[in-house]
Amino acid sequence: MWKSCLKAALLGLGLVACGSGEELVTEQTQLVRVEQKAVRTEGSLQLARYQHCSEMLSDGKILFVGGVVNEGSGFTASTEVYDPVTRTTSFRAKMNVARRAHTCLTLTDGHVLVLGGVDAQGVSTAAEKYNPATDTWTLLPPMPTINYGLSMVQLDDGRVLVAGGSSSYTHVFLFDPLANTWTETGSLSIGRIHPAAIKLPDGRVLLIGGYAWNNNRTLVELYTPSTGTWSLLTPLLKSNSSPSATLLPDGRVAVDGYDSSDNGYIQVYDISTNTWTLLPQANSPHDWRSKAVLVNGKLMVVGSTDQLDGQMPIEWFDFATQRWTIVGLLSIPRSDFTLNVLPDGSVLAAGGAQINTYQAYATMERLSFEAPVPPGLEPFPYSASNTNGALQNTQNRTLTLYAGDVLEVGTCGLPGASSSGDTFLRVLGGELPGRGQR
Repeated sequence: MWKSCLKAALLGLGLVACGSGEELVTEQTQLVRVEQKAVRTEGSLQLARYQHCSEMLSDGKILFVGGVVNEGSGFTASTEVYDPVTRTTSFRAKMNVARRAHTCLTLTDGHVLVLGGVDAQGVSTAAEKYNPATDTWTLLPPMPTINYGLSMVQLDDGRVLVAGGSSSYTHVFLFDPLANTWTETGSLSIGRIHPAAIKLPDGRVLLIGGYAWNNNRTLVELYTPSTGTWSLLTPLLKSNSSPSATLLPDGRVAVDGYDSSDNGYIQVYDISTNTWTLLPQANSPHDWRSKAVLVNGKLMVVGSTDQLDGQMPIEWFDFATQRWTIVGLLSIPRSDFTLNVLPDGSVLAAGGAQINTYQAYATMERLSFEAPVPPGLEPFPYSASNTNGALQNTQNRTLTLYAGDVLEVGTCGLPGASSSGDTFLRVLGGELPGRGQR
């Protein structure tokens, strides 16, 4: 039995001896099961874009904001919304400032805050807020410094902590969305770009990794809102210049990232012991193109490096079994796409850019793990003789297997079976990234 297989293609089949009076071949009929989950195209975005941001609104719809269009020749202020019920997108009101590489956050009151990025004048200070109820954008007081590659989280008291980013300053700011004011709070020990920020269950905030100006990419700091101060914690086990962090159900934090060799790995932090552990190596190498989300208690990573010749594997880690499983592929290689978990537990991958030409994509794909299994192929006739171990006189068939499909190979009791020859199943193109030919 195969596990974690992606596709069975170009099958070379031979025949099995089981006729009357002949000894039955001892190998039983082989069952080939594929753990490929349902990955379906959802149509497309209204506008091809990358380096955009996406946020879930209070009604479960996904808002896409800004980004790069026209193969890098321009930024857009356009926004659009994806409805997971109708599986369609529609334009919404434009931002006041066209931008890319900005940071978005859905606030507890349902508004979406957008900060910084790069606009037509360069790195931006622009801040604005979207009201989904009225489909309007409001310009806010600008950030105290130009910034992109920043991280932000909303604290328990409603203020928004903004830390890290392109500025070499170690300054950290708090934005009050009710008063629309900025104030400075405790400074970081080192300024850094693209750190990961995540709020812990007790309301404190972890700031993890990122590219620091002294090349320190393992730094971890903890912000305490009651004192407005930062404290250094145990550093990452492996350096990480562009991490993403996910809060696990047990309160630990999983950090996705890559090392200088583009090896994919997950580091898990336990705040109660101030310790890091490494999860087992993923099946596929991952780099800055990858995205990670938590789905039904499992950590799912989408994307890869160019070591896989453009393939974009989807795999998840089961903490109960400590096992990675490849569950599918995106249809096209891409970077700078967005990944959102929908209310029903499915996952939406949208937009992105072709890795070498930076052509913007409008493609959306939905990874649905609870969807009904598509019907399998009907039994098909097959006839061959004198196959000599499936090395001659074979017939090739191309089959795509879906979750739950069973491929039976043999001639004993199967429709169209004969009574002599060899049983042989050859799979071409069934190579698993990182696992070799099966």
